[in-house]
Parts: sequence; structure tokens; C-alpha cells
Amino acid sequence: MARKNTFILTNIVFLFFVIFGVNAQITTYPYAEDFENGDGGWTVQGFNPTWELGMPSIGAGSGDNAWATNLDGNYGITYNEQSWVQSPIFDFSNLINPSLVFQLYCNIEFDQIAFEPFDGVVIQYSIDSGITWQNVGSYSDENWFNDEYIEALGSAGWGFTSGWVSFNKNIKELGGQNNAVFRFFFGSDFIYNNAFGASFDLFEVYEDTTSITLITDLNFEQYLLDTNIDTDGIINGQVLTYDIIDETTLNINSYDISNFEGIQDFRSLINFTLINNQSTTNYSIEFSENKFLQDVTIINTPFLSSINGLSSNYLTNLSVVTRGDFFTSLDVSECLSLTDLSLADNAITNVNLEKNTKIRYLSLAINPIDFLYTTHLTELESLNTYESQIKFLDLSNNSKLTRLNSDNGELTEVNLKNGFNNMLTSVELNGNPNLTCIQVDDVAYSNTASSWLKDNTASYSNSCEFKIQQFPYAEDFEEGAAGWSVVNVSNSSWGLDSPNSNNLTSAASGSLAWSTNNSGDYNPNENGWVQSPIFDFSKFNSSDNLYFHFDNWYNCELDIDGAVVQSTIDSGISWQNLDEITSVNTYDNTNIASLPGGQEKGWSGISENTFSGGWKTSYFSLSNLLGVPNVMFRVVFSSNGTIQSDGFAFDSVKILTEKTFAGNDNIDTFCEKSQNVSASYLQSLLISETFGGIWSSLDGLELDNDDSGEKYFNIGDLQSGNYKFKYTVFSEFNSSFDEATVELNIERIVLYSQYYDYASGCSELTFNTDEEFQQWAFNKHVVENNGLNITQNGVWSPSSFEGYGDYTYTQPATSSCSETISVFRYGNSEPEIAYKTFEAANGIQNVWVLIDDFESDNSLNKIVSKKRRRRIRSSNKDIDNNGNVDFPNTGAGNFKEANIFEVLEEDDCGSIIKITNYAIIIGGFWDGGENNIISICEGEVALFSQLQNALGDSNVAPIGDFGLINSGAPGFFTEYPPGSYTYYYSMFGEEDANSWTDSGGTITVTNKPVLKLSLLLEGAYNEFTGWMNNVLYKNDLIQTSSPYSDGLETYYYGSNQVDWVWLEIRDANNDTNIPLQRSALLKRNGDVVDVDGESPILLDVPDGDYYIMVSHRNHLGVIMANPVSLSCGTTITIDLRLDNSLVLGGANAIKETGYGDFVLFAGDFNGDGQIQNIDKNAVEPLRGLSGYSNADMDMNGEVQNSDINNFLSPNIGKGVQFMSKKLNAKRNK
Repeated sequence: MARKNTFILTNIVFLFFVIFGVNAQITTYPYAEDFENGDGGWTVQGFNPTWELGMPSIGAGSGDNAWATNLDGNYGITYNEQSWVQSPIFDFSNLINPSLVFQLYCNIEFDQIAFEPFDGVVIQYSIDSGITWQNVGSYSDENWFNDEYIEALGSAGWGFTSGWVSFNKNIKELGGQNNAVFRFFFGSDFIYNNAFGASFDLFEVYEDTTSITLITDLNFEQYLLDTNIDTDGIINGQVLTYDIIDETTLNINSYDISNFEGIQDFRSLINFTLINNQSTTNYSIEFSENKFLQDVTIINTPFLSSINGLSSNYLTNLSVVTRGDFFTSLDVSECLSLTDLSLADNAITNVNLEKNTKIRYLSLAINPIDFLYTTHLTELESLNTYESQIKFLDLSNNSKLTRLNSDNGELTEVNLKNGFNNMLTSVELNGNPNLTCIQVDDVAYSNTASSWLKDNTASYSNSCEFKIQQFPYAEDFEEGAAGWSVVNVSNSSWGLDSPNSNNLTSAASGSLAWSTNNSGDYNPNENGWVQSPIFDFSKFNSSDNLYFHFDNWYNCELDIDGAVVQSTIDSGISWQNLDEITSVNTYDNTNIASLPGGQEKGWSGISENTFSGGWKTSYFSLSNLLGVPNVMFRVVFSSNGTIQSDGFAFDSVKILTEKTFAGNDNIDTFCEKSQNVSASYLQSLLISETFGGIWSSLDGLELDNDDSGEKYFNIGDLQSGNYKFKYTVFSEFNSSFDEATVELNIERIVLYSQYYDYASGCSELTFNTDEEFQQWAFNKHVVENNGLNITQNGVWSPSSFEGYGDYTYTQPATSSCSETISVFRYGNSEPEIAYKTFEAANGIQNVWVLIDDFESDNSLNKIVSKKRRRRIRSSNKDIDNNGNVDFPNTGAGNFKEANIFEVLEEDDCGSIIKITNYAIIIGGFWDGGENNIISICEGEVALFSQLQNALGDSNVAPIGDFGLINSGAPGFFTEYPPGSYTYYYSMFGEEDANSWTDSGGTITVTNKPVLKLSLLLEGAYNEFTGWMNNVLYKNDLIQTSSPYSDGLETYYYGSNQVDWVWLEIRDANNDTNIPLQRSALLKRNGDVVDVDGESPILLDVPDGDYYIMVSHRNHLGVIMANPVSLSCGTTITIDLRLDNSLVLGGANAIKETGYGDFVLFAGDFNGDGQIQNIDKNAVEPLRGLSGYSNADMDMNGEVQNSDINNFLSPNIGKGVQFMSKKLNAKRNK
């Protein structure tokens, strides 16, 4: 089994120096360096480097010298190495097609069971002065990397070679670059075997004039011959890459090409023209490598089916007129400079232009497209939709429009009211029989303009009654009601205004919001609502997504008065509550006496953060309204006659085609000892599932990145106070956004500091009173050294001046932060610091003797124990006056204990001149624990002891501290709000002056319940190990997207992965109510984890009792025999590997292996929750197939007789008795 020690190159937490650009550029080629005359300008960099230049013990690749990790032996003289040898700068300005050659030897630590390397080496390049690095080539390249993923590299690389091997690689992507640098990067974990490491030699770069590009289409090659681009003069299916790589223009007319293979190497291509290409075979053109395209013209190419990979930011003109039936769509989302786009006479049904905001000319004539969104095309001057199926055109935001041709179409609504109709020199709307109203600026002008043409059945108007058909829809009501209106049944107080009631004093967005009585209490016996205009969702189908967002706020009589949001599809005859499935911040009450909207469910009582001005965002799925042409919404509020208060308010209504939810505003207190607030910490306060948004400070703080890429705000110069941070999430095409704010109350905490006066003798300071001394110490320690402007209200110890020495300052607890103690060290010079580690035996020992013996053993010089002013102290052990410490007798079994002692040596004046930190270890050394999750309730914090216990087994280092994830150092927190924290622990070395030398597990603190579930699948079970096989992973068959209905994505792809499973959390009182259903990953040891491959599952469900169901795509599912209670602070542990009594049906539901383990039954091919002959009959014809298949019962990537004989046939009949429970996984494939 491979160890799990992951090291990602971009996530190194150690400090090291990087040297860049100090050598002259290489400009002469061919270049060859065999290192026989020195390093040639190559330099060693990184953390814990063992790279050396000289004569390796295994010999060099050429001559005598080579670069190697430890010339004389194994690279394991260090641990966690992340180092490299970096080249001088190469100027490839005059090279078109460069290639490199080098010699490599690799013999590295290997997992003999999984046959996977732990450590490895990779070659990389940088073209931005080392800010970013890319691997040269990829694992799939021929004769290149031999391992797809090496843990210590975090990427592909070499884990071994058969002796010295010569590698050759074309690097044409670097042609023309003037600032290229290479490096050989070596990564190792913290354990090493008897292995040499890595070595390289004889590095060469040359212009490759011999490499070829395949041209598989004979007509394409004939064109290249006719235009003298192909210089070999014959049709042979290839062309010299050197001949084509700098060509800028291809003008192809009437060559009938059906395969454009080879165009990828025309890397300098600027202009591409293809006219009258009459191939009778469907073909596509791939432009992904043509990054400098400016003009593409394709005309009369009827069998062209697709154009892919357009990503040139230089492309301004694109014309595709195929005059055929196969070209149905085009992706131009990466062509941000596009100004002229003609897609006339194709079969296009949809085109997304939401990122192409510079378009001036657009033609979609003669296409079956039925929808066009133009609001964001503010530069649009000419639009042609002649003979299209577009129903609705809203051009009210296109103020530069001068020409419109939409003749002979299916238009029903046109809005030309953009404020600049006098600029429209030509409007052609003839032949649209269903068009009756055209909204314009000036009816008289439109009727008299000779170049404005329409059917007689249509008329111009200043105000047409249009349905809302353009989405996404967003309305903040700052310009008025926007078609929303009040319906007053009885005594309604609804209105649109600036809120100014007792507790509601601001809108969620801007200054206006809808509210019940904006300046006071709502009315008694109130019943009324705010009703939306009509929305047309007819263009959406079951494969689309649609969501209703709005911000809301409420303060009303609990259980009596309340509000609800509803929809109608029959013009208000009947109303239904919006669907709560897959929704957020929905109704919190099911028994409202005043019956808002004629039913009992809705919002009642007080919304979260009401009295601190907080709004919250709710969003609802509109899946049940897809395809419906006439939909209205209403927000209803009702009350009785007893108690009145502020009431209900809403603002910022959005209807979106994708989830855009930033989270809920939150307030938190940050007891701050570190200098940074990380974005991940702020993210944890939003209770949001949306990532990838943008953080900003409302107080002008800059957002920065640490060495690992983690974003943070530097708050080192801030004083205590309240600071606000805003999180903005944009939709995929930036068509909508959502925002949430975190208000952070930062309470600054005093850190350790020191002050040295560098006096020639003892301290010359004198103080008249203790108070005078304490004020001086406070100014030095708190104000000057820590930079804080806080009140002196702490306690000093000692409280009077005693010359040089350590003084402690106790900062009292506040309502939010606990008491903290810091040390102020005063001396005449900075002491020498040393760190040393050794092991001791059990039982009471004299620490002085131990240390002196240890020093003697290491230096061979006996240390006199009675040094001048030598004293010792410990943070975790009692030391008597004689230096005796009770190291416990542990007896048999495993036991580890770490004890840190400080030996302080002072001069005659009492100034500390040396501090030696001794780590005395009993029972062996330690590690940093495993990742885990802690659940707490909202408003609570986790303590250090909880986080340390969550790290796992007794081998965890007891001396350490937690820091925010990716921070690279401990944070010295005393309390831990929701967030992710990495354990940094102490590993003292004899010559190591850095006590925080390693990082361990990451503990996530959350407000959600946690599920730790373990199970085994019969098909993948290995009776010899008790684990499951990972053959699907090894054969690269497990997909990054889940095979179940949620299609969840994972970016984790590791050797511990077995497959995906399906989870359902079912209401104990109504098992048809499933508030959470999702995919999860299954590891070899049986742990069910989140998509990061490590973390337990967070259960985002309301507090209550639930049954837990788990299933697999071709194994029978199980449901727990008893419900579990879920609430904040709850961690549920269920291990189905060892106990079948946990599931409903016991032995009939889960199978005993005969080896003490229990497994889920294999054989449910069709996913109906039972194993029958129908499954067997369906699998038999599939024998011999390979891949990721539900017919592959033993999960080895092959459908064989063994799948039927060993699993399907023996299990026939299982599952039938549980059919009513619907325990099958919801597969989508």
C-alpha cells in the first residue's frame, strides 16, 4: 500500500532564496553544456537541496562531471526535499523550432507493492522570470515521463530510468521567446530508501530543421506544394515543421480538403481563408494552437461541421458562411477582441456572445437560431437576423445601433427604445406576421422614416406590453417598480421606498426595497402581496437550470404572521410555493397561523442578523417551471390583529440560468496574533458552497498571495476595530453576480518581542516607581515592537524593574478573546539560539546529567554542569531544585512523549547570551497526524485540544501549533472559528535554527454535522489485505465526474481511489423527503470521503433525525437500521465493514466475507435495486468489453465470465425484500 505523503510544488511552506537572472543570456545555438569546465551558469536552489556538481558514484552521462542529488551516495541525507538546478536564460528570439536533448539517470524510492514512485524528478520551463513553471511535455508524450503522478512532485515525472538515458524533446512552443529558463526539479518525501536519486548531464538546445508535421489529407498537401510552402516537392503525407511554423497566411480556394490535420503547427498563422471547399465528408478545423489569428474567413464549405479551439485574443474578424446543414454552433468565448462576426447561412441554433462585448457587426441571417441576447453588446452598430427563428429582440441597450435587418423571420416582440433611434439609418422588419408592436423612442419619427420598413400588421409604440424573455434577469428596483405591483386584499402596507422602520434602515442593494410599511410597523389583519410581471420560460427544457434569487429580511410575530414566495402559471387562478428542493435559505416555519398565500409555510419570526441590519439571500430551483410561457411570482405577507413589528422586506430579485450565490453576510471576532487574514478563513464564515469569487476590502486593504498561492489580506498594521470584506461571485459568462460581506471585529493580541540596548556592561536604566517601569515596558513591548494602539490594562510579572531578563505581560480576556500571555525580553545583545534533539530512557532522570551526557556523546568534550548563571525551564514538565524530572515508566506497548527544555545561559549582568532548546524524546519520534473535520455549533469556537485530538493516533507530535491552511507557519491561536488549520510541529535538529520544520494534518472546523462512513464493495474486495483493489484507478478508468445524477466533479485523482458511491440523507419521519443526496468518493480502505479525496462528508441539512442510505452503481444499496440525530457539533461514525447489524435487514442486506469483513452485494447491473436473471442476461452479451462499465462486477476494467460466475449468479434474488426502500443509486450513465 502506498504511503500518502503529498507534496505540491506550488504549496511549499518553507522559506528559501530564489536566484534568477544573474547570468548572461544564451543567444548562440546549437548550445551544448557537459559541465566538464564548471557549472556553466546553472545554479542550485530550493529547500533542503542535495544537488551537487562533480563525479557521481554511478558515473556521468558524458565525461566525468554531472549534476546529481548527493554525488557520493543516497539522496536520503535530508527529507522533504523540494529543490532544483536552474539554467541560465535562453534567448530563442531567432529560433523557430527549438529542441532540447539531455542525459538523465534516475533511481528513486519506490513502493514495491503499488509499483509507484514516492519521489521523482521533472524538467520544467519558465518564461516569466520564474513566477510560474510548466512541465516540458506531458505523460502521454512518446518516450518521455514514465510515471503519470509522483506524490512528491504533484505532477508527472521520472521515478526511475534503466541507467543513463538520452531524452529528446521538441519545444516549438518556446520559439521566439527571449526569456526562457529551464530547471530540473527534484522532490522527495520525509522517508527515504537505499536509492541514489537523480542525475542529469550533457544539456543541448538546437534549431530543429528535421522534425516533420503529418499532413494526412492529400489535397491539403497539394495546396502546400502549389504555394511553395512544402519544400520537399512530393506528396508524402508530411511537411517539414520548419517550413510551416512561421507561415502567417493560408488562402485556400477550391481544394476540397476533408482533414486539416497539421494546421496546429502553423503557429504564426494570422490570416486563414477557406473558400469553396466542396469536400463531401464532414470535417472540422482545430485552431487551438493558432494563438495569433486575426482574420478567419470561411465561405461555401457545406460539409464543415465544427470549428474548435478558437482562443486567439487577436482575432477581430470572423466570417463562417458554410451554406450547409452541419455547422450548428460555435464557441468564441475566448476571442475577446472580436469586432466583426458573420455566421450567416449555417444551421446554428445557439451562440453565446456574453464575453464578446466589442462586437460591432453581427450577422446570424439564415439560421434556425431562436434566441439572441444583446444587452451586453454596447458597441453593436449593425445586426442582421434575416430569415432566423428569433422570437424576441431587445435592443434597448444598444445605443450605437445604426442598421437592423430582421426581415422574413418569426419575431413577436421588438424593443428599439434605446434613446438614439435617430441614429438608426435602416430598419427592416418586413415578413414577420406575428409581430404586432415595436417599441421605439418616438412614434412619429419611426412612422415617417423612409428607411424604416415593417408589415402593416405591426405598429410603433412608446410602450409595448412585453413578457420578460431575456435571462439572466436582475432587478434591484433602483429605477422604480419595473413592472412589479402591489395587490391589496385587505389592509396591505406593501410599498417601494427607502426602508426606515425601527430595525430596518437600509435596502439590500442601493437605496430602495419593497417592504411592509417602510417607516414603521405593518398593519393588523394585513393580507396582500407584490406581484411580478410575466416571465416566459418557454425556451428552457428539462436539461436547463433556472433559479430564483432574492434578498429578504423579516421581523414579525413568530408562528402568527409571516411571508411566502409563490408562482402561478394560470394568470393567478392558483398559486404554488416555490420548490424548496436544492434551494438555500428557504422557509423556516411550517405552521403560520395567518396563512400567507392561503397556506401555512413561509418565513416567520426574526431573520438572522436582523438587529444588526443583516439581509440574507434565498434562492429556489425553478425546475418545475421550465418550458412554461406565462409565469408570475408574488411575495405575500399576512398578519392577525395582535402584535405588529417591522414586517417583511425584499430586494434584488434575480432569475438566473446558473447558481450564483456568494453566501450570507456574517460577523465574527478575530483574536489576531498573525499578520494575515486568509481568504479561505473568510470563505468559511459565509456558509457558501460557491468558490472562485473575488474578495475585496471595504477598508482599502490589498489582497495578496503567499508562496503557495493562498490569497490573504495583510492586517499587520491595523489597530483593533471593525473591518469589512466583500465576496463577489460572477456567473460563468459574467452575466450576473452576487455579493456577501464579512464584518470582522479584529482584537489585536500582543506577541513576543525583545529589546536590546547593546550596552558595554549591565543595564544603566533606572525607574523611580514600578508604574514608570511598567509604562516604559508597555511602550517598548506593545506600542513599538507590536505596533498596537491599545490601552495598558494588563499585568506585568515581575512588576518591578530587575534589570536584564524576561518580563511577562498578561493581556486580560475580553468578551470574545481569552486571556493571553506574552514575553518581553530585555538584554544587552541578541542571544544565540540552538536546537537539539535526543532520546532518553524511562523513569526519573536528572535533566542536567542527561543534557551533559548528550553533549558529551556528540562533541566528545565533557560539559561542566555548573556553568555561570545556567538555568533550565520547561513548558510541560516539573523540574525540582536538583534538576530531576519524572519521565514515566511506560511498560510494554507503544508510548511516545516529547519534552521541551530551554537551557538559558546568562552573563554576569543577567542578559541571556544563549538559549538551547532540547527536545528530549521518549519512545521514538513522531508525525504530524491526518486530515480531519470537527463540527461545532454557530457562535462556538474549537479549542487547541480538540484540534490536536482530531489529528489521530498517538504518534502525533505533541509540540506544535495550528496555522490557517497554506499559511506556511503556525498562527498561535487560542480559539478556532470555522476554517481550515494545518498543524505545524517541532522537529529540532542539531544544526537547525527553525523550530517549525514540518507541517502535518489539516483540521477543518465547520458548523455542519460530519459523517464518517466506511464500507466495502464485494466486487473490489481483496481477502488478503481486507481492503479493495484500485485497478480502475491504475487503468485510468475512473472519471473525474460522478456517474450519478448530480454529476459532481473531483480534482483528486490518487491511488487510494476505488470508485464513486451515492449517499442519501432521508427524513426519519418521511423517507420520500431527501434533503441531501450526493456523490462521494470511496477509498481502498473503505472510507467514504468528499471530492478532495480526504475529508469526511459534511451534511448540510436542517437539525433533525435521519436515515442514511449508501449505494453503488452495480452493488446493492443499504439503509441504516436506525435513524441518527443530526445537528451542529455532531459527528456520526458508521463502519459497515465490521458490523452488519447497523443496516436494515442485517445479513440479508450485507454480505459476510468469511474473513471477518462485511461487503455490499455485487450484481445490480441495471441499477433497479435488486439482482435478478435480467441482470445476468444483460451482462452476458457484454463479455469481452473493456472500460468503466456497470457490467464489470469485480471492477478490474474488463467484463468477463468471472463477473457472472463469482458475483451475479451467486447473488441472484438479493435486494427484492428492500425494493420499497428504493436503495438504488441514481445513475446517469
